[in-house]
Amino acid sequence: MPNLEPRLIQLEESNPWQQILPLPPVLSSQQAEWKGIHFEYHRQPIHATPDYAFPVHTLSIGLNYESTEFKANRRVYKNFCSGNVAICPAHESLSTEAYGNAEFMLMSLHPELLALVTDGDLAVEQIELMSQVIGRDPLIYHMGLELKRELEFSGSDSQLYAESMATALAAHLIRRYATREAIIKPYSGGLPPHKLKTAIAYIQDRLDRRLSLGEMAAVVQMSPHYFASL
Repeated sequence: MPNLEPRLIQLEESNPWQQILPLPPVLSSQQAEWKGIHFEYHRQPIHATPDYAFPVHTLSIGLNYESTEFKANRRVYKNFCSGNVAICPAHESLSTEAYGNAEFMLMSLHPELLALVTDGDLAVEQIELMSQVIGRDPLIYHMGLELKRELEFSGSDSQLYAESMATALAAHLIRRYATREAIIKPYSGGLPPHKLKTAIAYIQDRLDRRLSLGEMAAVVQMSPHYFASL
């Protein structure tokens, strides 16, 4: 009996795309050791994939398509164009077919990150995103371009920038694409003076290290989202 389960793609593994795509990504955040978010820039020829799924929420951002037709989950979409933002929730089965050369970016977020930005309002399993093949979202599009630029020019020094961007992206996804309402608390006024002093001192004592957003937030006993927002 054939296996009907989609092929699970673990982006942290070595050469995960070998299973479904003709070429590896041109650019990947794998070596930069980003936390909470994974980024890839692809240039792929004509291809068709088997059914596959990610254990993380994944966004595909179109940059350039040779063909205006594209097949996803055995349905043909017309007028497929640059700037398209597709959303594939974690563990959702997907198959794609490109009728021409395709240039696109992928951004993946761990479901746990979306739960963190609600500050405990919802558990991980309660947060579901709406699936989308065709759509426009200027904020997600420009976030992808900024992450690509940061990875190209800063490489392994881009970790803190990427973590901050991941937190902002997670909040945006919950506000706009969550299947149920979740509260993201607004924060203003900046860090309390004593916590700001503690954070700055921690940074200055470790200028020779790559610090993560989560690490600095833990020093002042805050969630990464709360710390980044303030």
